[in-house]
Amino acid sequence: MKSKVMKRWLLTIWILGICLTGFAQAGSTPLLVKGTVDVPYVEEVGLYRSIDGFWECVATAKLMDGKYVFALDAPQTELLAVGLTTNTATKQKALFCGKNGDRIHMNIKEKMGNYAFEGEVSNNNQVLEAWEREYQQVLPDNDIKNTWKVLYPKVDGFMKASKNYAAKVKSEDADFDALLKLFIETQAWFGLADFHFQPALEFPTAEERLPLLASLAENVPMNTPLYAKLPMCGNLLFMIPANQKVVGKPEWSVDSASEAVQRVYFLTQLRFGYYKTYDEFMADYEKYGKSVTDKKQLAQIEAYKQKNGYTAAGKPAIDFTYPDRNGKQVSLSDFKGKVVVVDVWATWCGPCKAEIPHLKKLEKEFEGRDDIVFLGVSVDKAKDKEKWLKMIDDEQMAGIHLFADGFSEITKSYQITGIPRFMVFDKQGNIVSTNAPRPSNPQLKTLLLNELKK
Repeated sequence: MKSKVMKRWLLTIWILGICLTGFAQAGSTPLLVKGTVDVPYVEEVGLYRSIDGFWECVATAKLMDGKYVFALDAPQTELLAVGLTTNTATKQKALFCGKNGDRIHMNIKEKMGNYAFEGEVSNNNQVLEAWEREYQQVLPDNDIKNTWKVLYPKVDGFMKASKNYAAKVKSEDADFDALLKLFIETQAWFGLADFHFQPALEFPTAEERLPLLASLAENVPMNTPLYAKLPMCGNLLFMIPANQKVVGKPEWSVDSASEAVQRVYFLTQLRFGYYKTYDEFMADYEKYGKSVTDKKQLAQIEAYKQKNGYTAAGKPAIDFTYPDRNGKQVSLSDFKGKVVVVDVWATWCGPCKAEIPHLKKLEKEFEGRDDIVFLGVSVDKAKDKEKWLKMIDDEQMAGIHLFADGFSEITKSYQITGIPRFMVFDKQGNIVSTNAPRPSNPQLKTLLLNELKK
């Protein structure tokens, strides 16, 4: 057994030696971080760096006798972390900072956020270690017993502590110091806001909710490019608007953020597939994406354009054909010369059923016109076909109804992952919108009236 462990360590040293040789040939010595991990069931760890507003795992290491080692090219001082290979919250990571030439020894025990440095430790790493220990005590990770009644009495001291720790940051790198100070203070605000979106045994009422959250947008304004370098920036871009709604404050817009943060917002939307239509993507690209210069990011943008550009407004509709209730094959292209409203729905979909009364009212308002048609496309599966037929009759649903038998051709063509989805096509058979307003929204009627005038 010992010989096997020794062989594994020799192999690791040999591989690391190759890495170090490569750095030496390039004229630099890498940042080296090593240590031990004594956390139950953890057999592998990842090395993380902040990329485009999120923690990204850039390397992994199998633990050998509880030990790990990483070599990283870091020309400038960075905020880095060791954590689980499954990307998790900042609280589940051991944070440190360093650059090429630094040697860091960091031991992790009991849980990933509980760590201590060994040997010679820089001032900033001492500050980070102490601050993260404070953070874990006030906001322990995934602890549903840490309810608002437990947390709220600690908040004032916690926020004061974040400022105190930020004030202790000091090194020969003024630019990184500014980033680290911002990280510590922002992490405190992020933790408080994030706490209210996590599972707990008890939640505060609207009146009991922490008053401090009402000033989140003012205290995390995102108007400096440094925010874009923080690993929680991407999450904050969604958390701040959500928080504003919860606390009843004016809506926060990314338009007030710095250009660098706006770029993170655009890349985040793209990364997680939040753009429902190509037109939404292009609108944000024109506002926030034009400043992207990274080759990898530009390639991702171009790939999205190539894949989705065909669903933009004005592009020819992608035809589809399905049987109607009598088995007759009906195609979208059969209705050229008319404005077509397509409703993609299913009998099991609650929001779809909620739109039926509004859809029936809208159809009634256009009754008698021969230049518009309402086309329902059910994505119910074959086993539920009778339910589909029964609902059409019971609800006295007008229009033409087709049966798509599950998420098939139409959903693939128009990238429909959720329903109901309403789409509008013009008289020439071109796309008006592949994500049109629902009938319950008066904007759909306005859209149709404008198309019918053309």
